[in-house]
Amino acid sequence: MKKILLITLAIVLTIVGGIWLYLFLFGAPTSSQEFFADLGFGSATAPTEFTNDFVRDDFEPVDIQTGVDTKKALNLLTLRPVAGAVIVGTSTDTQTVRYVERGTGVIYEIDIAANNEISLSDNAIAQATMATWSNDGNSVVIESGNSTNKQVQLLSWHKNTNASGTSEQGQFISFDLAPDSYNFSFSEDGKNLYYLRSDNDGSFGYSYALATNKPTLTFSLPFIAPAVEWTDTPLVYNRAGEKQTGYAYRLVGGELESAGGGGESLVAKAFYDKGSVLSSVTDSGLRGIYIGNNNFDVAIPAIPEKCVTGAKNSPKIFCAYPITQTGNLPTDWYKGTTKLQDYLWSINLDESSPDRGTAVLVSDLTSESGQVIDVIGMSTDYTHSRLLFRDKYTHALWMYDTNLKGN
Repeated sequence: MKKILLITLAIVLTIVGGIWLYLFLFGAPTSSQEFFADLGFGSATAPTEFTNDFVRDDFEPVDIQTGVDTKKALNLLTLRPVAGAVIVGTSTDTQTVRYVERGTGVIYEIDIAANNEISLSDNAIAQATMATWSNDGNSVVIESGNSTNKQVQLLSWHKNTNASGTSEQGQFISFDLAPDSYNFSFSEDGKNLYYLRSDNDGSFGYSYALATNKPTLTFSLPFIAPAVEWTDTPLVYNRAGEKQTGYAYRLVGGELESAGGGGESLVAKAFYDKGSVLSSVTDSGLRGIYIGNNNFDVAIPAIPEKCVTGAKNSPKIFCAYPITQTGNLPTDWYKGTTKLQDYLWSINLDESSPDRGTAVLVSDLTSESGQVIDVIGMSTDYTHSRLLFRDKYTHALWMYDTNLKGN
């Protein structure tokens, strides 16, 4: 019994002695975390976790150089996360790329031939998520914030003129749009901006004149959340949920006319006013059908964000799509639960051609880039030979020159 008491007393004296020694060396702790940190366990201040809602980090990093090599078909233009971009200029010899950095809203311009970059805007737009450009690169709509605190700004380029009348470096002037505006597109000449607004009764289409900064209501739709492909006769489809049927229409004189019926989880891509590709879910997966004067199957389904039409006189459309379908497309792709390993295709939509509906492989993007690219936001230049697109997960910006053979 005495032995136990002696052991207990020794333990108590050791603890008391340790506390006294701690106070002598470090002083009184301000928190339990500081106490354990001083003894060499953990950190006195909990580390701050870096989070960025605008850059996905669930991808494999790749050691790759940015910049433009005009002898290569595929070029990574920037690793900055990009919200939207456009190729400006009518000649490939003098073209530039303008883009909005995702997260900061800063606008940059890349001179393709000189392979250099400058900033065109000093004022950042915090939490910029999406940017839609006019073809001439002189106007851009930037969406920022989130669903509960969304902001929409239209920025237009204005040239500065000094007292002697000499033009100097221009600047982007900002105008606020209604925060519930969405589905933006500029007219081909860049003079008008088209967009939708919705409420519980339906949706409304607007045309915004950039010269006067005035919106005009042009049509109404009986859908709460439709999508519109803005052509001379807009292609409209209701965004169907998973396992639900969507329908496509052409808007003619303010009235809806059927554009080929519907299908499960339907998405649609307009081929100017000549026709459209409707893609919907079948027992064998996502299937694309061309709807025009003559209807036919297409080898590659057209997800709108992954496709761009060629010149008006060219019966061709470019689309990104994997060789092997993964997940429940297109629903899983829109949800972000499926990452696609895209290939670049050219699809023949010439109704009179015996090869109509066939697809030609333009590029194995993974092989050429050294990494998996899930294409989004595809657009083309004035010559319809250069394609611009982003990776859905890294938001890096890529350019593909279809006049050059892939490496």
